[in-house]
Amino acid sequence: MRIKYIISASFLIAVSVATYGAYRFMVKCEGTWEGEPLESKKGISLEEIGVQLKEDIHYMTVVLGERNPERYEELARCAEWIRKRWQSHGYEVKSQVFTLEDKEFENLEIEIPGNVAPSEIIIVSGQY
Repeated sequence: MRIKYIISASFLIAVSVATYGAYRFMVKCEGTWEGEPLESKKGISLEEIGVQLKEDIHYMTVVLGERNPERYEELARCAEWIRKRWQSHGYEVKSQVFTLEDKEFENLEIEIPGNVAPSEIIIVSGQY
């Protein structure tokens, strides 16, 4: 009976170590980050960002409602809303257009370059 507990404990420890290792491998970037927090770029607090995100989510889910290939007009309106929203913040919006069942769809993205190291970028992508 004691051997079962030792094997179980060893297994749990091994899984925990493997999970932590996988997390570090997938999430931890090499080097040190020397930039400034994104929210400080425009003088806005995290609380204000949270409020705006809630308003944006409400607009997309309640005002625009369901969006899918069968509700193509809502999907197109949402894409245009996201594009204008990002452009109003000064971002250049890139579009990846693809066709499905004779209708054009697009993924939208913006890039936010680093302040200290412009090669360090954040890519924001919108699949709506």
